[in-house]
Amino acid sequence: MAISKRNFECERDFERVNRFLSDTYILNQRVYNWDNGRWSFNRFCIHNNEEATGNRLWESGVQIWEDDGVIVGVCHYEEPGDYFLQIHPKYREIEEEMLTWAMKNCRELYPDIEIINVSSNFDDEKRKSLLLKYNGIKDEFVDDHRKLTISKKFELPNIPEGYKIINIDTSNMDMCKKVAELYTRIWPTSIYMPNGETVMSFVNSPAFNSELSFLVVNEKDEYVAFYVLWSDSYNKHAHLYPFSIDPKYRGSVIPKVILGVGIHTLYNRGFESLTLSAWYSEEEEVVFESFGFENTGYGETYKLKL
Repeated sequence: MAISKRNFECERDFERVNRFLSDTYILNQRVYNWDNGRWSFNRFCIHNNEEATGNRLWESGVQIWEDDGVIVGVCHYEEPGDYFLQIHPKYREIEEEMLTWAMKNCRELYPDIEIINVSSNFDDEKRKSLLLKYNGIKDEFVDDHRKLTISKKFELPNIPEGYKIINIDTSNMDMCKKVAELYTRIWPTSIYMPNGETVMSFVNSPAFNSELSFLVVNEKDEYVAFYVLWSDSYNKHAHLYPFSIDPKYRGSVIPKVILGVGIHTLYNRGFESLTLSAWYSEEEEVVFESFGFENTGYGETYKLKL
């Protein structure tokens, strides 16, 4: 194998990485650190201001490893200091090189940062032993990974009177602002959706489909819940993120109704699976379990001193 590495060029490589994530998902049969949905969310939401100006600083934090021109590994940061290593399962020998590149890259880009965070699956002994070799310390925070096999239609409960489910229209600035306000109300420290322009940037992602993005409005025309289903361009798979419910409605029928609508839509479009990975409330976990989501483990994070 003649493995080489090179810098990432967004317009040249974004969709190629997207395809790589799709292929490795099929090989691993579960989310391995990140998938198409997170890759798109990273570019168009987390780094939305960079995307809007075309000055993509995050490009400098991405490196590609190739075997004869075929991508076999990608390392990138999501937020400064948070690095992800996505590797084709047959090329695990490059993992240490990817990790040391991430540490060097962070020192160069952010000299004031003293540690980096690197994710691992809970049962990935090879990754964990590598992180421990570099004196990694396990963080207390974990992400739960879940997967639903879509093989049947779902009996949906009736939506309460006065409520309606609509699709997110990214051409509607007022709607986008209200979605952003709802998200920041639910996640008050979030920098992902600070304004309507951020929500509108969804439409630029090849994984975004407004027909798979749902919003619940109550009888007072208030936005009480929304979520985005990011569709895999190459396989019959979708990823759910974010799933945002106003805390006042978590114990109601609303979360089950809108999630059921989304799953029903995916079923009708021939999708075979749906994944989600994040921490949610106990009330929301009950909703996921009611639809048959299976927990495929959790993601661990290790802190490494630079």
